[in-house]
Amino acid sequence: MHDTVEALGTGLSELRQGLRNRVAFQLHGRNALKVQLVSEVLFGETSDSVREVAVLAVGRGLSPEAVREACRLAFIRVFG
Repeated sequence: MHDTVEALGTGLSELRQGLRNRVAFQLHGRNALKVQLVSEVLFGETSDSVREVAVLAVGRGLSPEAVREACRLAFIRVFG
C-alpha cells in the first residue's frame, strides 16, 4: 500500500472522489463502518508486517513508523 500511496501522490483526492461516487453508496452500513475502522486495525500501531515492509524497501531509508503513518493517513484520506 505504501508504494501505491507514493505513486498516486496528489491523486488520492481523485481516488476518494471516485470511491464516493461509484462505490460508497453501494456499501451496506455495517460494511461502510468496517472500512472506516480497518485503518486502525491495520495501521494503528507498528506491526511486524509493517516492519517487514520497511526492511524490504532497501535503499529507501523508510522507517517502520514512516510506512505505518503514510499508510494510515492515506487510508483515512481515501476512505475516511
